[in-house]
Amino acid sequence: MRSRFANAWFTAALLIAACYSPAAPVGAPCGPGGTCPSGQHCVANVCELSSGGQPDGGSNGSDGGDCSAHGLSCDNGNATAFSCAGACVVMCSANVSQFSAESACRGWGGHLVAVTSSSLDNCLHQHDSGTLWIGLTQSDNATTPASGWSWIGGASLVGNYTNWESSQPDDGDGTENGAEQCGIIDGSGTWADSSCSQTHGFACR
Repeated sequence: MRSRFANAWFTAALLIAACYSPAAPVGAPCGPGGTCPSGQHCVANVCELSSGGQPDGGSNGSDGGDCSAHGLSCDNGNATAFSCAGACVVMCSANVSQFSAESACRGWGGHLVAVTSSSLDNCLHQHDSGTLWIGLTQSDNATTPASGWSWIGGASLVGNYTNWESSQPDDGDGTENGAEQCGIIDGSGTWADSSCSQTHGFACR
């Protein structure tokens, strides 16, 4: 049995080690292949803290972690998990609003999927040819149907990969009036804007 002095010394050593081994900062850009420090995962090209039941790396598949739908609330739908272009993706077939879909993704430990490459886009469509919520949202300050779009998590679409269907986004009638502020992948595999209160299946990353 350790003396009081030994216990006090051991406790002090742990505190010093903690001070000299600070947690990696959150919000840094993801490394090559979408890698992040332990305890974080890559969402929209930014490292965020892992949460929910998802293992470290499970949300991006970059460090060999298991890709699982464990922890995803999918109501009465079917949940599936698979790797797409190096990212762990889970899909839910339940028809819900975009707000509810994003809440479910956060509970799993990620966000609605940010589709940042054609390979990821094609993989999603191969796994589900229906209509899915993705993590696209439009700013309330947008002045045209095509302006103000970004991924949940903050990454802008400007200068990055896009796959809008011809004539999309259109806000329903071609004039921006805040009617369709959320993004989907439609049955053709391209993107369209939709009213956020519409109900669709969804994909998390």
